[in-house]
Amino acid sequence: MGGLNSVRRDFSKLLSKIPIGLRNVAFLPHEKKRSLVWILAAAMVVVSLSLTLVAFEVINHSFIISSGGRVNLPVGVGFYWDTGCISPVSFIDWGDIQPGSTVNVTFFVRNEGGQAISLNITAENWYPIETASYMTFDSEYAGQIINPKETVQITLGLTTSSSIETITSFSFDINVSLNPI
Repeated sequence: MGGLNSVRRDFSKLLSKIPIGLRNVAFLPHEKKRSLVWILAAAMVVVSLSLTLVAFEVINHSFIISSGGRVNLPVGVGFYWDTGCISPVSFIDWGDIQPGSTVNVTFFVRNEGGQAISLNITAENWYPIETASYMTFDSEYAGQIINPKETVQITLGLTTSSSIETITSFSFDINVSLNPI
């Protein structure tokens, strides 16, 4: 019997360390225990969700804009990534663009025709259409003459407004038209 008394004493010490409110829960009717469990579970879910949202806001203070584009090349001109005109440009990946920043892409244009030309480079077919309100496309090319077989370096720029908020991906076409000289 001494062993049983020892267990009871240890159990009483353990119970005395539990707050009185929690000790009384054991004596609640089954329906009230079930309700209490549901309330506690709901409270845990709300607290967990709140902490998750707060953590997400703290960690995620910026967002990334993915992008793409297509180059519509006219006949008689070649666009290349290298000065040796070996690797042709068919798609420009602007990469991840942060709001309020500018990204530049440099490549080389070779006049592959038989007469001097100048180019007109524009952006069109923005998708979604409101992207054009938040992004500015420009070229450092100022219409200079490109003689036959001559190669010229061109840099295009894409500037994103710092107020862009709802656009997370976009595309547009770069239209290059030839002007024979």
